[in-house]
This record gives sequence, structure tokens and C-alpha cells, in this order.
Amino acid sequence: MSLRERKKAHTREVLVGTGLGLFTRRGFGAVTLDELCAATDTSKRTFFRYFASKEDLALEPLHFLWRRFLIDLQAAEPRDVPLLELLRDTLEQALRTMPQPEWQAQALASQQLIEATPSIRAHGLEFCDNTTRQSLALLAARYGFDQPTDPRPRLCLNLLVAAFDWAREQWAAEPAAADLDRLIALVHVAVVSPDLR
Repeated sequence: MSLRERKKAHTREVLVGTGLGLFTRRGFGAVTLDELCAATDTSKRTFFRYFASKEDLALEPLHFLWRRFLIDLQAAEPRDVPLLELLRDTLEQALRTMPQPEWQAQALASQQLIEATPSIRAHGLEFCDNTTRQSLALLAARYGFDQPTDPRPRLCLNLLVAAFDWAREQWAAEPAAADLDRLIALVHVAVVSPDLR
């Protein structure tokens, strides 16, 4: 990365790390944007270059993962496997690229904030919908699915997201064992075992 890119990445990391720390210690609603900017020595203008809102910052670890998922899905080599398996493998690959241990700790903090704050949960649903639409467009372009009439890609994506949500909740509920391998294993189990017979 160029010096400019490194500086931008550092500013983002400082905002996320400081913001999640403040939100976790004091409660999301108790931390004002002015306080966050003061704690990170940034202006509101700088903050809004990186994030649309405090909710956006609170969800950044999960947004980062799903942005990586889209990159990996775009680059994935077509394989003769069921679509759900391809999507699961792509998500697991994206998880393996998350920077450790920072991402793990931040993702746990983000999950706690989601559970405690309705506005963060609502913001997450909006992001999920946008990511699903981008994924559907990628699948239509690369695999020829007829996006408006073929329900299979949307159903597979919805199942993947539901499996990840379940896995993330289980993972966060056991923080002593909450390492990245455990989260990947939970995602794998959730996706491969929907047989309800």
C-alpha cells in the first residue's frame, strides 16, 4: 500500500478500535460522535469519510468480512458443486483471511452491540440486504442464473446468512472458546446439517 493508503487504513483502525471500546464500556447510546472524535483526535468530517453513522462503525468487523466475501465470490473458480457449498466455502475462505487477533475481538464486541442495540441490528439488516443483492448480481453474471425468476441463488444466500447468524451467536455466547477456527466450524456445521427428518 502507498503511504496515503496506510494512513487511511490506520485512521479506520483507530476509529473502529476506539469506537468499539467506548461502546462496549459505556453503552452505544451513551457515546456521542463528538466524544468519539475527541478520543480519536479526528474531526466529524474525517469520521464521515469512513463511516455513515455510529452504527456503521459498530458493525465494521462484520462489514469487513462480507466485503471480503464479495471479493472472494467474484474471484471464485467455477466448480461442479452445489451452490450452497460454493457459498459456504467462500465464506469460510473469507473468514480465514480476517486479521487476527484484532478481528476476532472486534467481531465479538460487535456481536454484543448487535444484541443490545436495536438500531445496530436494523442497520445490519440493511447491510445484509445490500450484500445479498450484490451477491445475486455476481452469481447471475458468473453462473447465468436468471435473477428475477430463479429462486435458488436467493434461497442459498438466505440460508448461508441465517447459518452465519446462528454460528456467530453461538460463538459469541462462549467467549472463552471463541477463536476463529471455532466460528468457521460452527458455520460449516450449520450449513451442512439442515436435514430435519
